[in-house]
Amino acid sequence: MFQVTSIIVVLFFIPGWISVLYGVEVDVAVPCNKTCLHGGHCVITPDSSCLGSGFKQICNCPPSYTGEFCENFLIKVECDKICENGGRCVVNFTNEGCKSFLTTCVCPLNYYGDLCETFRADPICDPPCTAGQGECVVLRNSQLAPHLTDGTYCNCSMSATRYHYGNQCQHLQQKGTCNPPCRNGGECNYKGRCICPQRPNSDSPYESFEGCREFDPVCNPGCQNGGTCFRGICECVITEQGYYNGPVCEQFIEKICNPACQNGGTCRRGFCRCKQNNLWEYYGSACEQFQDYRRCSPPCEDDSVCQYSFCRCISNASQYISGSGCSNVIECVGGCLNGGTCDYGGKCRCLKEYTGFNCETYTGCPCLNNGRCVDDECHCVANETGTFNEDLCSNFIFHYPCYPPVLNGGLCSGGNIFCLYDDVGYFHGDQCEKYSLKNCGSSCLEPEVCLEEGCICPYNLTERHFTYTNDNGRCKGQYYL
Repeated sequence: MFQVTSIIVVLFFIPGWISVLYGVEVDVAVPCNKTCLHGGHCVITPDSSCLGSGFKQICNCPPSYTGEFCENFLIKVECDKICENGGRCVVNFTNEGCKSFLTTCVCPLNYYGDLCETFRADPICDPPCTAGQGECVVLRNSQLAPHLTDGTYCNCSMSATRYHYGNQCQHLQQKGTCNPPCRNGGECNYKGRCICPQRPNSDSPYESFEGCREFDPVCNPGCQNGGTCFRGICECVITEQGYYNGPVCEQFIEKICNPACQNGGTCRRGFCRCKQNNLWEYYGSACEQFQDYRRCSPPCEDDSVCQYSFCRCISNASQYISGSGCSNVIECVGGCLNGGTCDYGGKCRCLKEYTGFNCETYTGCPCLNNGRCVDDECHCVANETGTFNEDLCSNFIFHYPCYPPVLNGGLCSGGNIFCLYDDVGYFHGDQCEKYSLKNCGSSCLEPEVCLEEGCICPYNLTERHFTYTNDNGRCKGQYYL
C-alpha cells in the first residue's frame, strides 16, 4: 500500500492566476523590492487588509533604527519636565542649524504654563485679543500629533461689510464687493469673489467671474454644418478642405494655399503652417526657406555662443564685445570693479549697490520698501495686505488679508498662505489647522523637504525666505517674502 505525501512545487510569481490542484502545497517566489536603509532588509508578511491571503512588504530594521524604510535613528532622551495636573512630557526634535531636542509639557484642558501649573477657566491669548474684535480660542494641536503642543489664537470677527485680522485682530479691512452680484445661490466672499454652487445635474460649478451666471445653453438660430453650441455660441467644424465660419457656421471657406506648402508644411485656413523645433525651422509663405539655429555666419569668436543663428556676445569687466560674430571690442579704461561689466560706449554698467566711473563707490542697496539686493536684482517683499514689485520695489499691489486667521505659525503673505513644517510632518489646510505625517519615504534629496505636494525646496517662515530651483532642477538661491 502506497503512502500519499504532499507535493512541493516551486513557482516563480507571474501576475495573473496560478492554477494548482486542490490540496497541493505550493511555494510562490514573490519579489521583495522595498528599498530599506541602514542595513535593513525587505521581508514579506501576511496582510489581513488584502482580499484573500494577502501579503505586504516591510523593512526589518537593525537595532537603533526605525521607520518605514529604517530611515530614523533611535536615541534615548530623558524627558526631564515634571508636568503637573495630568500634563504629559513630550520630546520635540529640531533641526535649526544643529540637531537638538526640546522637552515640553502637553497640558490638559484649561491648564497652562511651562509645567501645566496654571488653571484658567477661559483660554489666554498673549498678546491679548482686541476687545470686541476677536475671541481667544484654544488650539488643540496635541490631538493632531503626540509631539505637538496646544496653543491659543485670536479668532477675529466678521460682519456683512468688513472683517478684522492680525494676531490680535487689531486691523480692520472692508470686504470686497461682488460685481456683478452672485446669483444661483452663490455667496460673495471677503475678497469680492463669488463662491458658486454646483450646477444642477452637473459636476462643474457656475462661473464665479460671471457672478454664478448660467450661460444660455441654446444657440438661436441653431448651428449648421455640424457646428456645436457652447454657452450660446456656435463652434464651427474645420475639415481638410476648409472651414465653416459665421454666427451659425453658415459660411464655408475653402482651405487653399497658393503656392502649395513645401517641406512638410500643412495648409490651415489658407496659410502654411511650417515645421520647426528648437534647432531649426522652415519659414516663408510656402515653407520654402530653411534656418538652422545652430549655425552662425560669420562664426562666433572666443567665448561667445551661437544661439538661434545669432552670436550671443559675452562682455566682461574690461571689454564690451559686439558685432555679428562678436568681433568688435571696446575697452573700458581701468576696468569695472565690484562685479560691474563693460557696456556700450566703453562705460561701466555697475551693480545696484555701486556707482562711479569704474563702479568704485559703494552706495548701499537702493531697493525700496525693505527689498533686498540679490544678484543685482531687487527681491521685493510681501505682507498681509499685498506685494511690492517693479525694478526698485516702488509699486504696491493690494491683496485682501487672509480670513479666517492663519494658525500654527503659518504666514499670510500677498494673499497666499504658507504653513510651517517640522521633521515629523507638516501643517496644511485653509488655516494651517491640519497636520499630517511625512509620506515621501527616502525619495527626497537634500535639501528638499517632504510636504503635502511631495518633495519641494525648503523655506523658512521666521526669516521669510524661500529656496527656489535653478535650471538643473536643484534647490539653489533664495527669494524673500
